[in-house]
Amino acid sequence: MFYIIFFIFIYVVSIDNIPQTIEIFQGEEINIPTLWGIKISNEDESIETSSTLYSSTFNEIGEEKLEVSLFDKIRLKTINVNVIEDVDVIPVGEIVGIKLYTNGVMVVGMASIEGEDGNIYKPYQDTGIQEGDCITYVNGTEIASTEDLTEEINKSLGNEIELTFNHKEETRTGKIKSVKNKDGKYKLGLWVRDSAAGVGTVTFYNEDTKCFSALGHAITDIDTGEVLTTSSGEIDTARILSIVKGQKDPIIYSGDRIDILDFEMNGEKFKQIRYFKKGFSKSELLKADLITKVVEIEK
Repeated sequence: MFYIIFFIFIYVVSIDNIPQTIEIFQGEEINIPTLWGIKISNEDESIETSSTLYSSTFNEIGEEKLEVSLFDKIRLKTINVNVIEDVDVIPVGEIVGIKLYTNGVMVVGMASIEGEDGNIYKPYQDTGIQEGDCITYVNGTEIASTEDLTEEINKSLGNEIELTFNHKEETRTGKIKSVKNKDGKYKLGLWVRDSAAGVGTVTFYNEDTKCFSALGHAITDIDTGEVLTTSSGEIDTARILSIVKGQKDPIIYSGDRIDILDFEMNGEKFKQIRYFKKGFSKSELLKADLITKVVEIEK
């Protein structure tokens, strides 16, 4: 009885180890270890393995199916074989400038507004919108840039408008009224961004298709730490002009408002310095263990 159970166990393990999906290049051979009595077949061939190996070469691009059976009687599983074109690419490794455009405009900060009457307003309160959300529509009009948002806000003339925005993977709506400031401009109290820029490395180039590729990773907004939802992008030439060695001299940030945020990313702790000045925002990300002291300097 022990030998029978052991024999069955060996077959179960062998069948379970046969993959359900295989992806190979055109003309490549696949080799699948099997046991006696296990049959692997497709439309063109069938082999009952008396040894311990099934071998076959696939020359046609596309998907094929292999059927696995026991003694040609009991169907065990189906193997999906995806045959892809074998291509040659040129390795590159060159620095390139990258600009990405967000899907809508991303909220990177919030600030109170001094109205033309001298009172302080926070129009964004009770709308449900948060930093990291992307505004995609205003009153049903699609928003693709900060200019689009500014135009729609000015059209409102202080009347209530409806914002459609993406919060993580959820689409939400909220009502908001713009406030006219002392300069006669209508504001929502939201700092927004419609793009991000940086540098990267082109991994390879396909001379036949004129396409390039690079190993990628999720890109996070430097202000909010949220993963950017991009709609399009472009590249440009870039050069490394210099390499600056780190120094211990204090770094001074100035602006109308400065925020210091603590957060953790990939197991490391960071401090994010965000400074707002004349309607623009900038930020820097610093490892927390590199900062020994933060001092506020009075003007």
